[in-house]
Amino acid sequence: MLRAEKITYFKAPENLGGKRGESNKISKLMEDKTLDDATKLMILKEHFESPDSARIKAVEALLDHQDSYGMTFFHEAASRGHRACVAYLLEKYPRLYEQTSQTGLLALHYAASHPELFNYLCSERFERMHLKHINHTCLARPGSSLGHTLLENAISKGRPDLKTIENLLRNGARLYRGGPFLWHRGEHGDWEATLSIVALLVQYGVNPNPGDCALPEEFIHRTPEVTAILEKYHLNLDEKGQPIVATSSVRGSTASTLTLPLAATGSARSWSDSSGESEPASNGPT
Repeated sequence: MLRAEKITYFKAPENLGGKRGESNKISKLMEDKTLDDATKLMILKEHFESPDSARIKAVEALLDHQDSYGMTFFHEAASRGHRACVAYLLEKYPRLYEQTSQTGLLALHYAASHPELFNYLCSERFERMHLKHINHTCLARPGSSLGHTLLENAISKGRPDLKTIENLLRNGARLYRGGPFLWHRGEHGDWEATLSIVALLVQYGVNPNPGDCALPEEFIHRTPEVTAILEKYHLNLDEKGQPIVATSSVRGSTASTLTLPLAATGSARSWSDSSGESEPASNGPT
């Protein structure tokens, strides 16, 4: 049975908290690991649908309140994978889909490590919004010139979900920097995940190392493990992680053509750009 204080998280509107830079009680509710998604949704409904108009007003006043990490309680719900809470809040306040943190993060970024929630936010119901923000670039931290996209979040959070990554690529997702988010998986010994993602990126014509970051020594010197996985995915990459480029003639002009690997569920494809560029340019920070 739930303790009384769990059910009365926001008993008095004036005690909800809300100083900028501090977690308010709704954020703390989302952070609470002792409550499941359904219980958190029930508590939210108690307050957003309260007959007490003062309580509703007090809760709504916190919709855009940011904690010390620049997150709102909607972002907190997404980062914890609480689909029911996220769906409920979007039903009442659709504008929250585009709500950004201090560094430009959307709920989509926070949900990237929760495939069920992430796929819900990318579903047909939100297609227009999802496609609008598919290459939205947020900053690594306030004042930073470095950033990352939804695709980078999807490949860097937890165990990567290849179906989610492929869905993003199919809809035109691109990397901003790529390297630090992807290749460092290999640096920590997860070469199978790293190179399976690289194979998907190359299949869709996406540069797997757009930031030209230094790659792990194990890859550069091709340890037996790395060599075996490269062969498994039919990847022909140089020491910078770039697909080997062959030169071919297209209507009398020279073009860079990438020979793409066999995908696990598809056939080989090739991608070329008669302009001579190896791929469409990634979006920079917005």
